[in-house]
Amino acid sequence: MNSISQVFSHQRRIVLELSKRLESIDVVSSETFKDAPIENVEIFSTEWRIGKTYRNIVKFYLVTMPLLIKHRGGTLFSHMTDVQSALIAIPCKLLRIRHILWYAHKSPSKFLKFCYPFIDVLCTSTRGSCPISGKKVILLGQAIDASIARDITRLPNVPPKSWYHVGRIDPSKNIEVIIDSLEALHSKDQEIQLHFYGSPSSSNYEDYYNLLRSKYAQSDWIFFHGQIPYSRLAEVSMLHDAFINAFWGSLDKAIVEALVLKRIVVSANPEYLSEFENGISPNTNISHQVQAQISALYTSSLEKVKMDIERKHRLALASHELNGWIMRLLDVIQEPADKR
Repeated sequence: MNSISQVFSHQRRIVLELSKRLESIDVVSSETFKDAPIENVEIFSTEWRIGKTYRNIVKFYLVTMPLLIKHRGGTLFSHMTDVQSALIAIPCKLLRIRHILWYAHKSPSKFLKFCYPFIDVLCTSTRGSCPISGKKVILLGQAIDASIARDITRLPNVPPKSWYHVGRIDPSKNIEVIIDSLEALHSKDQEIQLHFYGSPSSSNYEDYYNLLRSKYAQSDWIFFHGQIPYSRLAEVSMLHDAFINAFWGSLDKAIVEALVLKRIVVSANPEYLSEFENGISPNTNISHQVQAQISALYTSSLEKVKMDIERKHRLALASHELNGWIMRLLDVIQEPADKR
């Protein structure tokens, strides 16, 4: 619920949009709330601490059980909380609370498997964003704030000179693949630059992040800027021409944001390729996939690249814009009992 969160700052925006359409909302958050209050919203924190299992469970139940009893017969929407949803799956069933869980992660979870029989609806962004399939699963798309498109102050240079990546600096993001893919390009054109915005998702990856920064500390074309707030995403994106991504998993939200901001996108992400690239099949050879797209980009005409930017921009807004996502979610939340 804090807007400075690198991974989940959009959760605050989702609650804000829902609060405009619902009479009141009680929110249980894992972290201490340090942001501006939201009208019609009361926030309770469990102050979840990594590694403090028993303490976390006790505190979680102390915070949530009074709220579940208060809202017996109501509706609970959980956002990327497979662990916590597993803890309250049975209490929700006993209290006749309709439990809707949002889970958008390709990796399977033992907690998700446990709570799936007890929840009523499992919402996810795309087909590849959920390891479970079934009648309970509903696809909503991503939730991209279209207002960021108002901050498009320039279109990218073609061919691109300045490349960037936004997101977690974790091994799963294949940062070395990104660097290696652009290194040959930079050797031919010294104006090529690569900028990384983000930090490790947890302390487990601090060493990985520090190793990368140390390795490329003397580079004159690779830059690590650290985490940026979401409010600066459009501003920062306008400094660059092309977004590059090598994550092999579910559709990365940062990719769709780059498309909405009309940046050139190169990505090996299989769901991105399936949805936005005509005729390109996903390939587990991530390096080859990225390099092939770069080669195609630098041999394409200016007109073709511009048309491609506009096509992907329209498609991203049609399928993943926040207001549409909120309305689809409300349809699920407010579905009449006789249709469930």
